[in-house]
Amino acid sequence: KGSTSKITQHHLENITPTTRMLERLLPFLCITICCIHTASSLSSSSPSTTKKPLPKAFTGVRFSLYPNMNKEDDGTSTSSLKEAIKYAVKPISSLGVEVRPDDVSSCLLGPQPTLFEAVRVAFGRAARTTGGKPRNVSTQCTFSAGCPGEDVDKLPLPSRTVEEKEGVFVSDALDLPPRVACQFAIYPLGTASHMDTIYNVIEYAKQRNCWKEGKSHFCSMLDGDGVDVFDTIQSCFQLARDACPDGHVVMTATLTANKSRWPEEDKSSPPPAAAAASTES
Repeated sequence: KGSTSKITQHHLENITPTTRMLERLLPFLCITICCIHTASSLSSSSPSTTKKPLPKAFTGVRFSLYPNMNKEDDGTSTSSLKEAIKYAVKPISSLGVEVRPDDVSSCLLGPQPTLFEAVRVAFGRAARTTGGKPRNVSTQCTFSAGCPGEDVDKLPLPSRTVEEKEGVFVSDALDLPPRVACQFAIYPLGTASHMDTIYNVIEYAKQRNCWKEGKSHFCSMLDGDGVDVFDTIQSCFQLARDACPDGHVVMTATLTANKSRWPEEDKSSPPPAAAAASTES
């Protein structure tokens, strides 16, 4: 025991000042190393600030058809409404879009040009009887592209079974009524410049032959050849998407064709109350 005490005392007497300083700094060095390791771990686990490429935009349209059935159309009663709609939408699945009908409307999912092609086919076929006679029909559509709530990676699309030519629709999509009236509205979402986009779309539509002048609430009006009307709303939708490629674009459109009596443009004087208010202002 005495020998051990002498050895310990001998070692303590031979410890240099440098060694004592290192002993004092050792706890701080350990703390510093732990902090560096923790910071490195947090950095590697945090999301990267590098902008990842955006997924391809999810595109779809929800629409409903309303053919006006009567006995003069094709010798059938109004009970054939279901058959008329089936006839109108039958070729859609061959275009390579996902068709999801329900009790209220039908949802189509797929490439943007094909969606417009499919709606044109359904509208054109619903606008004529099986015998080829014109039939009054209306449709309501909601087009959507870039919806952040949809999972584009899980979109199963059927194969297109009809011949596809770039920029050319199938014949049914071009066989449209000679006069179609349309109300449409564009909604660019998720962008601060949405009003600029809307104004640009309206200015573009005004240059088309089917543009209809006049005051309309919450929509713009088109009236003209069916092909021109559908081409116009498709171009307007694409124009809005080009203006905000990272945003969500929605377009609503209501179209009607083959009306038995088209309303004339109202050129009458405003009601007395409206006229008085205009004079006072």
